[in-house]
Amino acid sequence: MRLNISPILSTSILLLLSPAFAATPLPPDPVYIRVDNGWKGFYAKNDQFVQYLLSGSEVKLQDPYHILLAPRVGLLVDYVSKNEFAGGESNLLESHSKWVVDYWRKKADSVERKSRDDLGEKRKDLKVTELTIKGKDNPPIKMHVIGLASGDGVFVFSISSPETNIDSMVREFVATIKLVHEKLDVKKETLRIKQGGDKRQ
Repeated sequence: MRLNISPILSTSILLLLSPAFAATPLPPDPVYIRVDNGWKGFYAKNDQFVQYLLSGSEVKLQDPYHILLAPRVGLLVDYVSKNEFAGGESNLLESHSKWVVDYWRKKADSVERKSRDDLGEKRKDLKVTELTIKGKDNPPIKMHVIGLASGDGVFVFSISSPETNIDSMVREFVATIKLVHEKLDVKKETLRIKQGGDKRQ
């Protein structure tokens, strides 16, 4: 399998893999490894990390947090601590979803919100919220906010596009998202992919 590390983070990763830095924490940025069908992403927080796949020949990494999935379709990767929004202790994903809506209602003329559990494969650890964001001088933007619950907050993937029919793209991406309850070891994950053992039970 073809394999290389994204140039965006190659210097940081080389430092992390050297003996002098082996015991230091990973930087807070997502890490990407090139695979045959796109990029494998890893984003670590404390003793857990999320992994996801950005598939397709049109994918372009702008920086660790901003990716073009296709022309006119962008992805924002983020993490929000549950301390940032009210209700995080009781209903983490629903409280985060409302927090996102409140944020955009302060920025846009109008925001329509719709739960899209149909795109989330009925997963209990994940919530998909569809927003239609309208402004006076711009065409409406469709945003699918994917929240993945973790111990201390929510990993967030926001897919935005002026296109109205990206449900299949969102559904395919959601299917690749997985929370791993262990500390991220970039060297280990790189070797796993190289050896073709990328599947986790």
